[in-house]
Amino acid sequence: MNFLFYESGRRTYYIGRANGKNENIGWHVKGKMGGLWIDNTRLISSITLLKGSEVLVSDKFVNNIYHKSLIFGETQLEFAAHPNEPAFSVQLSNYQPEHVLKICVDPSATWLKHESFNPVLKIKRKRTGAVVTISLNAKRKFVLHTNTSLIGIRDREIIITPSSNPLTCVICDHGIDFSFDEIVNAKNSFYSRYLPQYRKDITFWVQLNALDLYFARESGEGYAAGLPEFPWWFGIDSVYTGLGLLHTPQIELVKASIENLAKHGNGVAPHEVTLTGHVYAKARTNEIPAFAYLVTRYVSLTDELYLMELVDRAFEKLFNILNDDGYPVGEGVVEVPGTSNFAMLDTASWFYALMLELNDTGLINHLRYSAQAKVLLEKLQGNFPNIWNNGELFYDAVSGEKRLFEGHFIQIYPLTFGLVPKELGKKVIKRMKKEGFFTEKGMIHSLPLNIFEAGEYGPTDKNSIVWSLPTILALKAAKNYEDVELEIKMLEALNSALKRGMPGSIPEILPEGGCIVQAWNAFLADVLR
Repeated sequence: MNFLFYESGRRTYYIGRANGKNENIGWHVKGKMGGLWIDNTRLISSITLLKGSEVLVSDKFVNNIYHKSLIFGETQLEFAAHPNEPAFSVQLSNYQPEHVLKICVDPSATWLKHESFNPVLKIKRKRTGAVVTISLNAKRKFVLHTNTSLIGIRDREIIITPSSNPLTCVICDHGIDFSFDEIVNAKNSFYSRYLPQYRKDITFWVQLNALDLYFARESGEGYAAGLPEFPWWFGIDSVYTGLGLLHTPQIELVKASIENLAKHGNGVAPHEVTLTGHVYAKARTNEIPAFAYLVTRYVSLTDELYLMELVDRAFEKLFNILNDDGYPVGEGVVEVPGTSNFAMLDTASWFYALMLELNDTGLINHLRYSAQAKVLLEKLQGNFPNIWNNGELFYDAVSGEKRLFEGHFIQIYPLTFGLVPKELGKKVIKRMKKEGFFTEKGMIHSLPLNIFEAGEYGPTDKNSIVWSLPTILALKAAKNYEDVELEIKMLEALNSALKRGMPGSIPEILPEGGCIVQAWNAFLADVLR
């Protein structure tokens, strides 16, 4: 019971540990990625149940969909985030003598670069409760409402002794207040618009995970990548998320995410945008055709043709970076040193898939560059297998006569998009199995031809780490090329991860690692549709 868990709404989220040891979570900003965040401010580092001075460890964690619970015998500590408002509630029921709730105020202006915080806490007691005002600076003020007056402050720690059953605390932006039940009911009502009826299968949970990561701020709204390390908007992550949700009630949120990325990227999806609207990294080459592919798929379902302007914008950029074979040159999803002047396999696959989708849907006729696109499509249809297939697998990178095989998971992309004939696709999968791309955990990152450091992902090398995304891509490839054995193996790996760590959440790294919830796993909803 030492796994991380989360509870979130559009404007607030909390990251804690099931064992109660909630401090020092995360590496992106070391030790400060957990706790309670309201809008762009980390306000509280931990919420902990104590018996006297002893931190209590829960017996059980329950994912109730609309709130989360830690169980301590008969005692329940519950967490609920309002779906739309900057409000978060904690409820303690069936508490025991000597139980107290400790809330540690440790504000961080991580994304607010031009602000500093000097927290001042003041208590105002009432006959049946109390209000704690937490002032961080002249602009930012939060309040904690609780239904007990037995409350004290010690070195930025708020110590609350329950006197009513249940004890409730609501932490919110200054000027608003909700009860725990009001927050849960609001979330139930709001989520019912965007989720299918509850069922015990993985497609429900990936849709829920994505909805939990749909964040709204003054700067925009869209699907954040993952918690706790990446609570902001990523271009390529949003593409996979959006593709997975096009045939779900969340399609209107997919549209809002598209428009948000286009706004920040001047028509293309930036690689990273913080929730304050700062473009941390501009679009990588692979994100240009990938984003256009998502837009094309969306328009094909909705007939909202005005959005084809975004596809035209993509072609304006792509036409300037095509090599002689017709493929975009530049960085792909895998950072391979020395390949900045190469076309990457994943980018080439996105681009070819985009061209085919435009042609198959007839949307190619709605482009300003329709004539050029048709000529280019004919070229790609004639050369794709010849350029990229090396006889048994695919080249990872191509530049003229220089062709590199690095053995990265991007080998799966032509098969995920169904870009090569059945016979060749089956042959490639057979070879990939022999080389060891697919394990019981899922699809590995890279063959051990060159060793890549794992960095913050662990003491091992990156090669053998299994990300959830390549595993989902491999599952799609297996379905395309009718490899039942591989299909079952990849699906079992994903279902196994769903039961590890936080129940009801597929992590970034399989079976249990990285972000505890990752939006790109929503792609699975379309793969299994």
